[in-house]
Amino acid sequence: MNKQEFEAIRSNWEPIRGNSRFAARLFYTRLLLIDPSLAPLFRRGADEQAQRLLRATGIAVYGIGQPRILQPLLRMLGRHPAVRRMTPGQFESIGQAMLWTLRIVLDEAFDEAARRAWKNLYRTVSGTLRDARREAHGMVVTELRAAA
Repeated sequence: MNKQEFEAIRSNWEPIRGNSRFAARLFYTRLLLIDPSLAPLFRRGADEQAQRLLRATGIAVYGIGQPRILQPLLRMLGRHPAVRRMTPGQFESIGQAMLWTLRIVLDEAFDEAARRAWKNLYRTVSGTLRDARREAHGMVVTELRAAA
């Protein structure tokens, strides 16, 4: 990601934070309409889930300029059992719901440059999660083979 993308994302972040409850409800509603198979991942109450979404997105927003800090956090998350069970299609559904939500919440501020920046951020985050997920799956298979 380049400096202009960092700046676009960070300038968009404050309005999102100011509308976090609304944004979270939009996101989860849209996500579960797109892909109901994701519902079991979000069993917490709406307010708690909104806080988790806000924290996770904030970590990504502020971490994009510090990959040595962000990458290990994402790799650890990618090894979480819930993430390991996700399919590539579910990652795509999350990205679609995120971009749709940003378009609604940010309105005119979600121009082509902002859309491209957020899409690149999600691609970076989800790519790291997917890589860690595959590595974790490979470690489990190796351990099972060794135990057999």
